[in-house]
Amino acid sequence: MNNNKRSQARSSPINRPNPHWRLRWLALGLGLLVLGMVMASTQAPGQPSPRQTALPSGAPLEHRQLALPERPQAQRRATAGTAEPAQRRALAWRELVVERGDALARLLREAGVAQPTIHALVRARPHGAALSRIRPGDRIRLALDGAGSVQRLVLQRQPDRRLVFNREADHFASARVHTPLERRLEHASGVIDESLSAAGGRAGLSDGLITDQHVRDGAIVAAEFVNRGERHRAVRYTDHDGAAAYFAPDGTSMRKAFLRTPVEFTRISSGYGQRYHPKLGRMSNHHGVDYAAAPGTPIRATGSGRIAFRGRNGAYGRFIVIRHGERYSTAYGHMRGFASGRRTGSRVSQGDVIGYVGNSGRSTGPHLHYEFRVNGAHKNPLRVSFPPMDTIPSSQRVAFDEKAQPRLAMLDTLARTFAALDR
Repeated sequence: MNNNKRSQARSSPINRPNPHWRLRWLALGLGLLVLGMVMASTQAPGQPSPRQTALPSGAPLEHRQLALPERPQAQRRATAGTAEPAQRRALAWRELVVERGDALARLLREAGVAQPTIHALVRARPHGAALSRIRPGDRIRLALDGAGSVQRLVLQRQPDRRLVFNREADHFASARVHTPLERRLEHASGVIDESLSAAGGRAGLSDGLITDQHVRDGAIVAAEFVNRGERHRAVRYTDHDGAAAYFAPDGTSMRKAFLRTPVEFTRISSGYGQRYHPKLGRMSNHHGVDYAAAPGTPIRATGSGRIAFRGRNGAYGRFIVIRHGERYSTAYGHMRGFASGRRTGSRVSQGDVIGYVGNSGRSTGPHLHYEFRVNGAHKNPLRVSFPPMDTIPSSQRVAFDEKAQPRLAMLDTLARTFAALDR
């Protein structure tokens, strides 16, 4: 499902797919139930100028079971006829997706745009210079007339913001367009079979939303996980200093000091401890865990700290070590490359991308070698106990309860609805 289809799914009338589906977590042989509520920012169809609205805590909850499509696959050069206003239906639209290493001139030339047209676009006032600074993930839509000449270019960086370039005689005029968004409280539910990311994707949640990155979808405001009959709940709370985090109903932080895994992986190719080394041809002690993943998969810091080492380190290839205070450190090896701005001495926050999966050093295939150390001693990253983060301070407990209780009540409603649909 592409982004356009996902937007339609969020703002369309209630869709009721067959609720009787089953998935299994193949790795562990158990199922997990996921219930979540999301503050979603969408543009409602048929409304030329939607407005910002705040949902009161007592507002009725709209129930919806979202379809579970396959996870979207990014396409390098996708062309499609897109519905446009009547005055532009004679134009053919083509969409380009910017990838790492792309330059505007080469990208447009590959799409058949003439060099004089490219020059005219980057000279367009007042936003031509911004067009030349494209970034991975940007979408460029070209409107071509019957002769193949560019009549309009739209650069989309965020769902509600875009740069529009229109041909006017011998030049292009440019404008920045902002689309007001309407805020809605929505929910999604499903059963995890392989990973939270995959299940969330099928339920209509983006990767950034699942991992609590800042995206236009909005934040998850409450969630529930049921594991072997044991229920775990979390609500989002923003403290008096403006910092947002997730807490259990009793005020205990849901975020540990460290993430358990630093990468979205396909399998663990080598565990911690004694193993037969495929390169050395003998048994050796493996001080970390190897996560097999596709080349270029982002690697994230499992905890906040400061980069103590960044560079090549013999058999580890491209290697990063992060110190997390005086006691803890983590290490990441065999990277294909380092993320921009990640240097020795740089501070990183938990979840920040620090590099990309590769095959550098003494490696038999693309994977991440990950180590966890306590006072310099290696520990099994899959079993080590992590220290918890802070709890809600007593001075903010009343404010937390006022925010949490309505959301927990909504989760109760969702749980009952899901159970009824699942019969």
